[in-house]
Amino acid sequence: MAGRFQRGHTRLKNKTWYGMFREDTPQGRPHRSVILGYKPEIPTKKAADAKLQELLVSLGVNKPDYLDRVLKPATTFNDVAEQWKAKRLPELSPSTQHTVPIRLEKYIQPHFGAMALDSIRTAQVNDWIRFLNAAGLKPKSVHNIYKDFRSIVNWYRQEQDQPKVTWYAKLPSLNYLPPRWLSPEEVDRIVNAATGQYKVLFRLAGYSGMRFCELSGLRYEDIDWERGTVMVRRSATYGVERERAKTPAGTRLVYLDPITLQMIREHLNGRRTGLLFQTKLGTHLKPSDVNRYVLKPLCAKLGIPKATMHAFRHGRVSDMVANGLPSKFVQSQIGQVDRKITEFYTHFSDKQSHQMVEMLGQRCQNSDLLSTVN
Repeated sequence: MAGRFQRGHTRLKNKTWYGMFREDTPQGRPHRSVILGYKPEIPTKKAADAKLQELLVSLGVNKPDYLDRVLKPATTFNDVAEQWKAKRLPELSPSTQHTVPIRLEKYIQPHFGAMALDSIRTAQVNDWIRFLNAAGLKPKSVHNIYKDFRSIVNWYRQEQDQPKVTWYAKLPSLNYLPPRWLSPEEVDRIVNAATGQYKVLFRLAGYSGMRFCELSGLRYEDIDWERGTVMVRRSATYGVERERAKTPAGTRLVYLDPITLQMIREHLNGRRTGLLFQTKLGTHLKPSDVNRYVLKPLCAKLGIPKATMHAFRHGRVSDMVANGLPSKFVQSQIGQVDRKITEFYTHFSDKQSHQMVEMLGQRCQNSDLLSTVN
């Protein structure tokens, strides 16, 4: 039988409310600490105490059969997370292997780790989402963390031949902002101002549209100097190289213009092996380092809005579409099979938009409509 009735107690630390209570186990009644929420969301100790009582009720720690249930422990989220990391995580991309465990440890397991999987309800999920919002995370980050949590739970349920769980999560609204893209003029300014290998890296990124992971894994052996092409067949993410492109469509032949090809030749300076671009230690470049220490400072120096390496890819697609290249050729060069994705990467400057509208407007110059308006 469970121990005596308890109400637990709360404390505030670093603007975060914690609840403490004793948990009945076969070995005794150890103290347990859980995160209740962030102070702006739970403004007073009275509100924190009420939140703790709700948790104690949901866990059933004061019910007579609690210890009996403890003797037959349910599968907790921590149990599932460990299985997921051992079985599913190694099958995912290197970027996922890098980012998800960090989010899991920092934002998900502190809230759901000790909870029985079958006991997680929409109320607990929404309380957690409110905590993430109050902690100052951006809406997109909250969405991504929630997707991680949901995918881990549903992976386990699928392994157990159970249907996917559905929560009615109240996620923050996403404020859609068009992704940053670099115009041809901006690309040329960045290339002209860059030095060393980054001048060649930015030129190749802007005039090929290759992903950074593809550029990072590019080797001398991938270049066909006679045909003027690059064979994309590997990628490198967070220093981990894979002998395949990021996606099935990513393995492709990219055609280069003569200037870019000559810049690569001069950059290699007679070298006939190894990575095209590398750190001083001979390792793969990382996008975070290039963005933070090279590209963004260069944009600030030139007085143009800051951009990341991915903005070169968006700009290349936009430039090819604006110049009327066949969509099939654009997709083959970028490594995309879904036309909707290619359309998402397509942007037009104000100048281009005005030119297209003016071109359409010129059709009525000699029409009766023009004379009627005059």
